[in-house]
Amino acid sequence: MRRGVTRPRPIRATGVAADSRGKKRAMGLPPTVWRIVAVEGLERFAYYGFRAILTLYLIRVLGMAESEAVACFSFTSALAYSSPLGGAWLSDEKWGRFATICSLGSVYAVGLWLLVGAAATASAAGTAAALLLVGLGTGGIKPCVSSFGADQIGLGDADATRRYFALFYASINVGSTVSFLVTPAVRAFFGYAAAFALPAALLAAGLAVFVSGKNRYVRLPPKPGGAGVVGALRRAFAGGDDAEAAGLRSVGEVLALLPIFWMLYDQQGSVWVVQAAEMENFGGKLQPEQLGVANPVLILLLL
Repeated sequence: MRRGVTRPRPIRATGVAADSRGKKRAMGLPPTVWRIVAVEGLERFAYYGFRAILTLYLIRVLGMAESEAVACFSFTSALAYSSPLGGAWLSDEKWGRFATICSLGSVYAVGLWLLVGAAATASAAGTAAALLLVGLGTGGIKPCVSSFGADQIGLGDADATRRYFALFYASINVGSTVSFLVTPAVRAFFGYAAAFALPAALLAAGLAVFVSGKNRYVRLPPKPGGAGVVGALRRAFAGGDDAEAAGLRSVGEVLALLPIFWMLYDQQGSVWVVQAAEMENFGGKLQPEQLGVANPVLILLLL
């Protein structure tokens, strides 16, 4: 059934529409939305969990100098936050959101399990390959998951969409809070391989939950030409005077300041962890990586 000229035909099984779009559950959201929110929490546990213990792993297991470990951590973060550009292009123009999440999510999962093996054998080459796959995978799905959840609601329910994004953001910080507390504790008791295995297992579980809802999702097809972002960027840099180009230039003036913020913010997982490892941390009751829990906890309190 076509939903209007402005909304492409969704791809889904016949007879599922009433279940996924008709039935409403808690907070007036479709069941598929709750599935996506849960998957996001598991994925964020995986990302922040492996990331929390990465710097000390590079130093203590692979024998890197502190400066080298910080640089490697920074490279991993940079890749994770630049690859969303590729994921968005694949999603919008080639594969669609569902296929992009499944494909690049699998790359992400393989990277985490490769990291488990690298930690067990203290392999620097294996670690490098694992971090490359993880960076591409986690970044590739980043622009797709939240928008895929919004697809399940549709264009006409602004209140439900706002509730969904609030829940989605909360799930990110719940997942990261638990990961900051649990993963370093597992590392302290069982070692790095076991600690990396926990995020890898939870990500695999999250992907399984996500794929299991395949026939219930609204799946919008990709559009030739995508969202037109690349063209708008070209016009903005070329001095175009249309609304999109002017808007991008205006936003760019604000975003130009963000790299300074992120250069400091992202040291929570690298330089600050190294510093925390040299502190007493409440008489040793806290692991150095667990101090990073302050950030997601404060976000949840102020959300």
